[in-house]
Amino acid sequence: MQLKGFCLGDWLLTFFYLIIYPRCENRCLSVNPDEWEAGRKGYLCTNVALQAYLLLLASVIDYLESNKALTARELEPQELIGEIEEYLDPLLKWLSGASPSEMEKTFKVQFGSGGPREYYFRLCHFIKQEFSDFSPDGLDGWEQEQSTENVAEADRKLKELNINVQKFIFDRFKEKYGEEKDAYWHKGVIDKNIREKAYGKSLDDDDDDRLPLEHYLDFIEYKKIIENKQHWSMFKPVFDIPEPGEKGYSKNIRWMERINELRRIPAHATESRHYKILDFDYIDFIHEEFLNRLEQFEEASYGTDQL
Repeated sequence: MQLKGFCLGDWLLTFFYLIIYPRCENRCLSVNPDEWEAGRKGYLCTNVALQAYLLLLASVIDYLESNKALTARELEPQELIGEIEEYLDPLLKWLSGASPSEMEKTFKVQFGSGGPREYYFRLCHFIKQEFSDFSPDGLDGWEQEQSTENVAEADRKLKELNINVQKFIFDRFKEKYGEEKDAYWHKGVIDKNIREKAYGKSLDDDDDDRLPLEHYLDFIEYKKIIENKQHWSMFKPVFDIPEPGEKGYSKNIRWMERINELRRIPAHATESRHYKILDFDYIDFIHEEFLNRLEQFEEASYGTDQL
């Protein structure tokens, strides 16, 4: 792409200094000079920020061309900058008054290749608040990933899954082996290592707060318990869930591994660990499938008891 009188690289750098640098040509606009002068210690004058602003520039130009029937390469650099500033005003106004703590909270992103793109989407979000139809590729998905409602709902469904999985397994063991001398635990949980690990974790609680040992299992251990050939037939009607779009195999419990991974997101939250769009869909699918199968099993069991 060749802009009039400029190679692309020259023009992009010109844009960055005119728009982001504290003193824009002809109007002495102060855009957070302290943050600029902070350099690498700040969140404006950094390599990650530069890459993100250049990505933003490309998206704003695309948006400008589609909304004003302009061709960017036919404009003088200063003309194009003038056109672009209208769309950047919401961002520039926020930047001009942002404190160091606000800059850190808004633009501190993970290290690595994903950092500039994350920073870029956060910039785009400011523009979309003013121009609702500004929606470059990937922004809608990113916003859904950040949605507090989506995150809270995913957290809730994972918690509900964990509770129902654990309850169903040990209700079935209690029915089969009884509770005398904790027979349901010793005969149901065949793997000695799992039993010992749960016992060790239980010792971290005070005597008055200590729960039955099944409450000290990790989710992935439920998979190891139910897939044992001695017990699989007890659990297959509820736990045998093929992956979305697959016909399935003789034993379909890979979903438990995926759910175990997803549970780490709320349990061990970090700046870089968050749900993806496909995670929300997967959680919805497994949650609905499991609870439907659980309901069908309970209805069938109730019908049998009535005979």
